[in-house]
Amino acid sequence: MTFEPVNKIYQVEATCLTPVHISSGDEIKSWEYIVTDDKTFYRLDLFAFFKKIIDKNPDKVWALLEEGNLIKIRNFIYSQREKLSGILEKTYLYKNKVSDKFYELYEKNISDQQKHEESNQLIIKEFIRSNNEPFIPGSSIKGALRTALENSGYKEENFYRKFQVKDSNFFTENAVNVEVIDRANSVDDQVELIPSGEKFNFKIKIDKRLDNFTASKLRKKVNNFMKEKISKYEKNLIQFKKLAKKEDDSDKVEQLADLQNKLSTLKNETEGKQMLLNLGFGGGYWYKSLKERHPDWGNVESYKNSKLQIPRTWWRDESRLPLGFVKCKLRKK
Repeated sequence: MTFEPVNKIYQVEATCLTPVHISSGDEIKSWEYIVTDDKTFYRLDLFAFFKKIIDKNPDKVWALLEEGNLIKIRNFIYSQREKLSGILEKTYLYKNKVSDKFYELYEKNISDQQKHEESNQLIIKEFIRSNNEPFIPGSSIKGALRTALENSGYKEENFYRKFQVKDSNFFTENAVNVEVIDRANSVDDQVELIPSGEKFNFKIKIDKRLDNFTASKLRKKVNNFMKEKISKYEKNLIQFKKLAKKEDDSDKVEQLADLQNKLSTLKNETEGKQMLLNLGFGGGYWYKSLKERHPDWGNVESYKNSKLQIPRTWWRDESRLPLGFVKCKLRKK
């Protein structure tokens, strides 16, 4: 007796079009890491690290630990960081590269603390990991797909029990960067990000008994949803560009025109055989929420000033597209 496979399995090759952050739910405190002069970020195994440095300087380290002042401990570690390079390589959990902006903030932060001035705590939003290896959970991808499908009107009883998304492969250690991002009407965030251009793979399994649901239908519905939302961004940009022109703000007009062109390029990714998704933090609630949960969902009129606030997370540099856009190619196994 032979059995037909229950699932249609699709291998998905994904490319980050804008940086991606999937939160672990935890934050990395400033005394839990060191940044060296070559802009390498070391996430410390604190127990192993202190065990090593106690052997090097027992009186000083024990005095600091007994005092319990985390800022002083951090400043001591910073002051010794070049001498501790050999220890760092043996006692870190993982390491990343940091952006120039983050490095500047880190140096300023240490300097301000040494002068007893007010400083940014430089708490970092941690990217999700398993055994210190970063990956994108299948649940995050499935959530993005579900939002797109339900907002597109797709209803099927028990559908999501018959539709599975596997976790992505692990990214390499060097794939994650620590960046500073600018949030409208809010303080800056320090975030671990998978950068643009990084690739990853995952699998989608669809129960064969869902006869009317195919990869082609999935791609079409998700892309239509994404296209609609990007079009709303473009509509808002036109409104804000008019306001900027009226106020004779030529820099703002140029910035918004540049962003409009980039959004148009992004929208083109919804054409053809690829599928566009928005994952994780920094893409805006439109891609994460259902219509019925937000009465003002997608209404530019609900924003009372001329600042572009949809989404609220933007890059400081010239590439001001929202975070989390990923292009996917589906291939049946």
